[in-house]
Amino acid sequence: NINSLKRRTNEHDMYFDQRKAEVINNTAIPNSREDLLEFLAVCTSQADVEILARGYGKAIAAWNSKGNEVLLKSKMVFRDDQKTLKLIEGYEGKLKKSKKKLTYFYIIIFAIVIIIFIASRMHLI
Repeated sequence: NINSLKRRTNEHDMYFDQRKAEVINNTAIPNSREDLLEFLAVCTSQADVEILARGYGKAIAAWNSKGNEVLLKSKMVFRDDQKTLKLIEGYEGKLKKSKKKLTYFYIIIFAIVIIIFIASRMHLI
């Protein structure tokens, strides 16, 4: 049955997303100044990927969370370097923007589920 194949693929994708998020969450934050900035750039770029285009909501949330951890460490490491702190602030703005997008995405999904539930109770679906 083709529907069971579709479900298995979806389950596989969800499992892959979960595993990817676990790997991201368990990744150690670098200690060197150069590696910190490079890792912050990676976290920021991955957290800002369009959710629907990628389909990895948990992984994107994990990148955002890891990016915020790196931000905290970077601010401590570079506290005396104003030029680098400006760069870090730019990354911080991008992470905040991507977190807002993720929040809006979850709100929209929740609203759709509520609408479907209400419509099914009213026998519209």
